[in-house]
Amino acid sequence: MIQALKSGIIAAAGLDVCEGEPLPPNHELLHLDKVIFTPHVGMYSEEAMADMYHKLAKQALDVLSGHWTANIVNPQVREKTKLT
Repeated sequence: MIQALKSGIIAAAGLDVCEGEPLPPNHELLHLDKVIFTPHVGMYSEEAMADMYHKLAKQALDVLSGHWTANIVNPQVREKTKLT
């Protein structure tokens, strides 16, 4: 990404999360003018929050209706737990 920013392939970058946080003070990304960092709040918009609440309600209704949600974190639990 650094090379793409420097060469103009990427015009700019807005980053909410970086691998290996916190970045060391001398990390090159921190010194590029074309990079903006947000403190893990990139998803806090009205639209994002409404989407999150909609998905949460759908997942709750799925479970209450006896169905597994599509994005279950530990699918192995399906073998051990019955939804009825």
